[in-house]
Amino acid sequence: MKNDNQKKGKVGIVLVLLLAAAICAYRKARPSSNTIGSETVQPMPPAEPVARPSAVKRANTNDWLQRGGWVVARVDMFPAKTALYSEWVSNTDLIARMAEILTPVDNVLPAPPERVPGKLFVIHYFGPNSPQHAADWALMENSLTNAFVRNFYLCAHGNSNNIGDPPFDDQMESSEMESFLHQNLGTNAHSFRFVFMDACKTDGTNWPQSFGIPTIITDDLKYFKMKGIPPCAFVGWRDNVVGGTAIPSPSGILVGWSIDKRFIEFRSEFIKTWTGNFGQFTPMPLLASLNAAKSKSRIEESFTVRGYTGLMWDQ
Repeated sequence: MKNDNQKKGKVGIVLVLLLAAAICAYRKARPSSNTIGSETVQPMPPAEPVARPSAVKRANTNDWLQRGGWVVARVDMFPAKTALYSEWVSNTDLIARMAEILTPVDNVLPAPPERVPGKLFVIHYFGPNSPQHAADWALMENSLTNAFVRNFYLCAHGNSNNIGDPPFDDQMESSEMESFLHQNLGTNAHSFRFVFMDACKTDGTNWPQSFGIPTIITDDLKYFKMKGIPPCAFVGWRDNVVGGTAIPSPSGILVGWSIDKRFIEFRSEFIKTWTGNFGQFTPMPLLASLNAAKSKSRIEESFTVRGYTGLMWDQ
């Protein structure tokens, strides 16, 4: 009887730990099992170092004064059969739709056919295309070196210094990106207009500086006029972002994922508010739009806007 109780106690502890942990979808390591629910996931091959292309010198020194092009991407962090998966995809894809209204579709990178028009570029992690994830990262980073690019959205796993795939977010470092993009003797030395690093704990000063965005928090345009740079802003999360939770079986084995509906609603509400639902009502400034989306979706996590908090979506 004592052994039975001990076994039950151990199983109970495992279940409590699994159910109590609200898994940060941006930080959770891939489960060791190759099966999630009814979907078989191919084991990831060892990641090879990604070759970094040389930064591209801009041909026109005034290019950076314009709204510029975009790079938009997401890590495919949930298996396709996860509940609410299609809603998560369609709502994050609103970022790509917004970008394509502001600039021609070929200026939203990676350009078609690598990226489907109206959708974010997918950095594969789950499913049959997972072995190409290193090449996907390389293509996205190469896109960032284009001289006309001044906007970047990435939904991924991250922290204050690194961003990438689980478990260690090791695909891209802030210091590496700072050197890679625009701090090499003036090469591409221009501030990005808008960057949203939609990943855990990307707040702070490292990531904004990597994209040439001031770390100050202000709604006063005089600062930017004094510095001689256009208004620009960076959005990052201060917390671990709860994107989903694990679903255990009675024996404590991971059998699936559940995407948090608030995680989906926040992104759709943000874009609708910032763009005025693409012209249907008056748009709101960046920080006000994020706050409104947080209130409506009832997320608990906090974010920081560095740079110009009053940035408008088409400014």
